[in-house]
Amino acid sequence: PDDIHEFLEIKNVGDTPLDLSGLYFSDGIDFAFEEGATLDPGAFLVLVKDPTAFAQRYPAQAWHGVFQNGTGLKNSGETLTIVDRDGHEVFSVTYDDQNDTAWYPTTDGDGYALVLNDPEGDPDDPSSWRAGSEVGGSPGQDDPPPPYGSVVISEVLTHTDEPLEDAVELHNTGSYAVDISGWYLSDDGDDVRKYLIPDGTPPIPPGGRHVFYAGTSFGS
Repeated sequence: PDDIHEFLEIKNVGDTPLDLSGLYFSDGIDFAFEEGATLDPGAFLVLVKDPTAFAQRYPAQAWHGVFQNGTGLKNSGETLTIVDRDGHEVFSVTYDDQNDTAWYPTTDGDGYALVLNDPEGDPDDPSSWRAGSEVGGSPGQDDPPPPYGSVVISEVLTHTDEPLEDAVELHNTGSYAVDISGWYLSDDGDDVRKYLIPDGTPPIPPGGRHVFYAGTSFGS
């Protein structure tokens, strides 16, 4: 999200309560947990940059602390580290979309959260994460599964000569219809919103395909 709506979410993915007493962030943001702070199994803890802005955008969601960071969480990447009172590392992640194209362009200032997809995986590996399912994120709850999970780019036709046209084909590999209205198509990771799929575009049925042509629906 934009700077004033930034938040950081922590979840206890274990089976027992977590004692957060004495833990603090040594990199990325300035925040320390109070003595006696705990987090129950499956529970979430949300830290925000601007409580007023957060409450306006997410009126039904509680927040649990305010972090300090003069420049905000960096869209381009940085390291976030939690350590205990003795300075021992508890958790750390370094995300970086400047030097590692495997990270997710839509989380770089376009309003989509960076979501941990595999708690057991390497937190520094982009494959352990994914882009959030909707603009603004889902603080205080599990991010819903991506609605686009079953839709893939199955064929691309480029550098054509008339009368052929460049084309991009989408294929729904899933078992339910997917509404692609409002999605974007792009060939540029720095500009992921080059072409907006119009409202009213027919959903792609299970096993179905939709082709966008350069001279017509896809634009030039």
